[in-house]
Amino acid sequence: MHDMARWGSYGIYVNGIGNLIIIDEGENPHTVVPWNSWVFTTLATCINNGIQVLETPQGRAALFKLGNLVVQEWEKEGRWVFGGYLAKMTYYVDHFLTAVRRDFPFVKLQRIDHTTLAETVRLNRSEDSDMLWWDGDLENYQPKLAARMSFQRTIILQLAQAADLANRPAKSASEARKVSQHYKSLLFRISMAVAHELAHFFVAYLAQRDTPDMANYTPTNVTVLNHGVFDNVQDFTARSGSSSSDHSDDWWVSGESGSWMENELFGGLIEALYDPQVPELDPERPISTSPSNAKAPSTPSATWAFG
Repeated sequence: MHDMARWGSYGIYVNGIGNLIIIDEGENPHTVVPWNSWVFTTLATCINNGIQVLETPQGRAALFKLGNLVVQEWEKEGRWVFGGYLAKMTYYVDHFLTAVRRDFPFVKLQRIDHTTLAETVRLNRSEDSDMLWWDGDLENYQPKLAARMSFQRTIILQLAQAADLANRPAKSASEARKVSQHYKSLLFRISMAVAHELAHFFVAYLAQRDTPDMANYTPTNVTVLNHGVFDNVQDFTARSGSSSSDHSDDWWVSGESGSWMENELFGGLIEALYDPQVPELDPERPISTSPSNAKAPSTPSATWAFG
């Protein structure tokens, strides 16, 4: 039991997720989170919820439409040649969902951009040996060898603390309601973040491998409210520290498949607001489902988005 707790849930299912390994990059980097901790069990619940959203008929239909649109836009923009067949998109959706539930990608808890709750990071041969790389076989997807999912560590610790408090005796009925609402709010936010990120994973799966120029990322036109990874080359180079001459016209601006999927599935975007004057994100801020024609929040609030 001790060894199993130490190495996550490899070889078993916890809350419906197989082989889940969560790595905490906090005070003691590369620490594997034990499966019998609040951090592990609550995040596993969110991951299960996020997958379940996409396993519904509506979720599968949204991924089907996303996959077809991404492949068609890749071809239209001349940016990437799909290695599969559009006629098999239903199969790809089913295989992808089965694979991520059976062998979920590695999860990291770390400090990421303060407006980002979760993000998808593709793995590539420049970082890993060929032996630790998914070969791109669309009928044999290996999530752990293709990408990883990172979460804002602070928020996941808040989720675990909220779960712990919700399972302790409350001093009053009003306190019990407040604690329960806080926990459910965080649970909802993070579960929806997982569904959002899995749209990015699905695009990465269809792409079959990573490219340094982002050519096989989400096409520019697959987005909502002009959401995208980088607004322009200058934005990317400023954040990455590289030279704009390194990319020039060969650098693609990416769309936002997660936002597109949310809008397709929910009829809007799921967002939360935070006050930049407050050091930590405020867990009591309400969730809002903004319609496609909504305007971005004005100062002093800003959008707490999914990566």
